[in-house]
Amino acid sequence: MKNKKLYALLLCSMLFATAVGCGGEDPVPPPIDGGGEQTPETPETPETPEEERTPLTAPVFGSGVAVHDPSVFRDPKDGKYYAFGSHFAVASSDDLIKWTQYASDNQPQKLYGTSDFRSVIAQASAFAGTNGGINSTWAPDVEYLDGKYYMYFSLTSAFGSGKSVIGRVEADSVTGPYSNEKIIVKSNNEANAPNAIDPELFFDADGRLWMVYGSFFGGIYVKELYNSGENIGLPKEEGFGKLLWRGGFSSGVEGPFIFYDEGTEYYYLMVSEGDLMTSYNMRVARSKNPDGPYVDITGADVASSGTGNKLAGNYEFASDGSGFGALGHNSVIRVDGKWLCVYHTRYEENNGVSGRHNVQVNQIFLNEEGWPVLSPNRYAGESACKIKAEEVVGTYELVEHAVATDATFTPSSLYAFHADGKIYSDGFEAGTWTLSGENYLSATVNGTQYQGVVVPAWKTSLGKEVLSITATSSSGRALWANRTLDVTEGEELNFSAEIFAAGKGTVSNRTVGAFDAQDGFSVTFKIRYVTSDWDSIVITAGSFAITLPNLDAWWDEGRFAQSNCYPDRTDDRLNGNNWDTFLNTTCTVTISVSPTDGITFYKDGVAAIRYLPTRDLSQSKNGLTVGDFIEELLIRVGESGFVFARGISVTDMFVTEVLTQEQIGEILQIVG
Repeated sequence: MKNKKLYALLLCSMLFATAVGCGGEDPVPPPIDGGGEQTPETPETPETPEEERTPLTAPVFGSGVAVHDPSVFRDPKDGKYYAFGSHFAVASSDDLIKWTQYASDNQPQKLYGTSDFRSVIAQASAFAGTNGGINSTWAPDVEYLDGKYYMYFSLTSAFGSGKSVIGRVEADSVTGPYSNEKIIVKSNNEANAPNAIDPELFFDADGRLWMVYGSFFGGIYVKELYNSGENIGLPKEEGFGKLLWRGGFSSGVEGPFIFYDEGTEYYYLMVSEGDLMTSYNMRVARSKNPDGPYVDITGADVASSGTGNKLAGNYEFASDGSGFGALGHNSVIRVDGKWLCVYHTRYEENNGVSGRHNVQVNQIFLNEEGWPVLSPNRYAGESACKIKAEEVVGTYELVEHAVATDATFTPSSLYAFHADGKIYSDGFEAGTWTLSGENYLSATVNGTQYQGVVVPAWKTSLGKEVLSITATSSSGRALWANRTLDVTEGEELNFSAEIFAAGKGTVSNRTVGAFDAQDGFSVTFKIRYVTSDWDSIVITAGSFAITLPNLDAWWDEGRFAQSNCYPDRTDDRLNGNNWDTFLNTTCTVTISVSPTDGITFYKDGVAAIRYLPTRDLSQSKNGLTVGDFIEELLIRVGESGFVFARGISVTDMFVTEVLTQEQIGEILQIVG
């Protein structure tokens, strides 16, 4: 039999599981009085129903804003959040969800009151020079100290130069105009010294004020500043300060940010590593002291040998349709008990990373061991809450990020979390999982153990709230996972992913029609194909699978008429259509699965191919028909949802990643 490489990528395992919700603890019964005189029986306390968390509603993200190297700041006067970035870009937000561009790149007049910004920062310009082609400041940080707004900026003599300066200007308004320049620290390519760039200020638990800064050419340093008085915000001592992070990979680290968590009593130092145009990624280490030493999850001191825990690198969830890359140069802010990470991200484009970038905000959670893990999804107002084990059961798009700095986009794969604590992928057992506490998850996936959390999140590409998993391994490897859609009868679902093999054509406008346990369901998409060698679309449910028409010249190979669902030259063909009618044309294709009509393939609303319910599927081996198959399929869909997924070909039947070996055996028995 001719082997066909089947790609049918996708989407969703839509499971009939308990809806995502966050209830309260079980009520505690009143104590029983023991000994002494008998007391009247305490009336039984009625059970209090668990509180259901209000489901997330579709967030209004608005149009994307562009702020490179965003440093987040909340203005105590107007309550707004501001992201200040390189090249004078600024954006504002009321809720850290929807952002508005205040100043675009190369608009210094918005902050300095003049386009001649160098006249305002004359000392820094005189030191750095103007011959390197850099007509911009880098990575500013705005602080509000003792009634004044201070903007700490950096200026370099040329891109990638170690001759740099960090200065400060002040204003009476968050957006300026800023003036009254003061120099904080300079670097001039000294050996074993930092680069004076990327300043960020923070207060420690005792109220002392620090500035962390640095990049390539020496690593990340910290300097203490005056926290009060006429010198507030200025260095206490001369010099560079103390080395905190040298960098473990050849490309070095930059963009440092330190935040302190009162619960764990740790200071967390975040940096970005790699090439900002291809392999940028966020990393973290922690310390009990603001000035270190900072160690990663392996216990290595990042000032000498540690590489830090990788929070996120280039990745692609199948349901997104394309990847996100070069995530980094973040800042962090505490809002209503939540840690929110503000960073810039680029996109997968032309087999690489795009030049365009946008601000994005994701929530940071702390796992049971107090290590930060980053939500896989953009912040939409969600909160961590109590999750029940039965809610976790289901199928997830899962990404295991690369440990090292890597420009490759790590793709997702489907993993099924079963109620017995086992995890399956590609039909094989791939690990185990347990849930503890409110929402702590421990999972072993492909031999690697992860510790993280399960939280509700908004999945933009699906237009739904889903459960999300974020975790880290003992080597600092990040794991992300998003639950695929839950389906309810009568609900119409949208999905976004590649269905067919690359190079065969283009597919768009994909939808799954309303599901009905008796009438079936349909899949519709628009397609333009440039070859008659179509790959299969496969629908699977439980232990059963259907291979839908493979548009190849099967009528020339009559043996296929005797196996699986493929028609011969005449059987089940409608309206005189043949495979070539789909070639080099743009058309709308619908695949209908119905217990009364069978499986029908429509082109622009006209039935082209039909597998009648009476058609024999198994060469009389088991006496199964297409009707039997559809009936069982709809039962399985009603019980556990249906899956569109990448898989492998077994005698031209499709085996999904969520099937067990036992289920694969059942399919093989059916198809002979």
